[in-house]
Amino acid sequence: MLVTRWLRDEIGGVENMAAINRAKSAQLYRALDAEPDFYRVHGERACRSTMNVAFRLPDAATEAQLINDARRDGLHGLEGHRSIGGLRASLYNAVTPEAVAVLTEWLGEFRRVRG
Repeated sequence: MLVTRWLRDEIGGVENMAAINRAKSAQLYRALDAEPDFYRVHGERACRSTMNVAFRLPDAATEAQLINDARRDGLHGLEGHRSIGGLRASLYNAVTPEAVAVLTEWLGEFRRVRG
């Protein structure tokens, strides 16, 4: 009941939450797609998830470094998708647009430093 009330009273309804989620995933996909030689997004564009953004890096060592650096900087839960491996950013309803902005900025900086 608390989540339902939050969606209704704070977010403005399910339709607004869906729009927010589409915007969050679009922002993250834009950042990843801007560096296709480094960030390799899983899935065809038309079939991509708005909730779980799965991607790979050039090699397993760089993926491990991203996870370690992210944890060091307070970003957690980027470990791979259980069936396809790699990395995954989950953008569930509770993840704010501001948090996605922090992640996309961080991923850009990781690319500049490590790529």
